[in-house]
Amino acid sequence: ARVAVQDSIIIALMNSGVSFFAGFAVFSTLGFISIKSGIAIEGLKFSGTSLVFLTYPTALATLPGAQFFNAILFLTLFFLGIDSAFSLVEAVTTAIHDSKAYANTNRTTVTMVTCMCGFCGCMYITNIGLYLLDVVDYYINNLTMLFYRFYGMLLSGLDLQKITNRWNKSV
Repeated sequence: ARVAVQDSIIIALMNSGVSFFAGFAVFSTLGFISIKSGIAIEGLKFSGTSLVFLTYPTALATLPGAQFFNAILFLTLFFLGIDSAFSLVEAVTTAIHDSKAYANTNRTTVTMVTCMCGFCGCMYITNIGLYLLDVVDYYINNLTMLFYRFYGMLLSGLDLQKITNRWNKSV
């Protein structure tokens, strides 16, 4: 148990460190693009995936051997995508297979059904995929947060009602 806690702390610190370092890389590149184009940083329209697919290649283009480094960047992104897909499938498959309802189901069958359901995400590789991703991301995040807030208020109200009922009984 102590090793798991230690590993989780190391992973969290490494994740934060890489994100902090990546922030320096992205924003220094945005500053470079701003100075080179003569547009203020606020005027640059970089957000979402354009931060990776436009800022990093722009920075790498200034290096000698830029084509090699850009190829390495895109290979890295490709392999990160495959690795993320493996980890998502493994997490869902393990959760389903470890549940009591599907404990006796063949693991290969669970994995195949999970992968087939995952192919529903193929709509994101079409021409309107980024638009769909933004729409789904916006609504899922906002509606989920609204639900959690409502649920939290409901639970707080129920707890407050229990507390006031206990207080009224004791008085």
